[in-house]
Amino acid sequence: MGFSENGARRAALAVSNSSPEAATEWVFAHMEDADFNDPLPPPGSSGQAGGGGGGGGPEASPEAIEMLSAMGFTERQARGALAATGGAVERAADWLFSRTDDLESAVAAALGEGGGGGGAGGGGYGNGGAIVGAPVGACVGACVGACVGA
Repeated sequence: MGFSENGARRAALAVSNSSPEAATEWVFAHMEDADFNDPLPPPGSSGQAGGGGGGGGPEASPEAIEMLSAMGFTERQARGALAATGGAVERAADWLFSRTDDLESAVAAALGEGGGGGGAGGGGYGNGGAIVGAPVGACVGACVGACVGA
């Protein structure tokens, strides 16, 4: 069994580089996703290729907001998660649950509200918009090694 470096990068991003174990769990839960092995969109894009145009991406559907609200999230949190994930409800739920430690800051960043602490702003990823540095490399390497090397 194996997966690409792009899949490992998506996992590291999805779990905010929290740990190789969390990234590996995310991989197993999402390796059948259609975009799992696709390259990540550039930081600052809406998260999905294509479309063009301005603004903060597509308007969140009322059904998607209702589904996330039923899980205990506010409408604002649901809108932020949907904006960060290009409107994909399952990914938005994963995005919300993986950011519970500082959810309001992540939502503010996803909605483009600036403010907040914790590094560079912008980006569509809620982590400062970039996937660089030793923590990501370590997480990607550990994730790839754990799943491919065994």
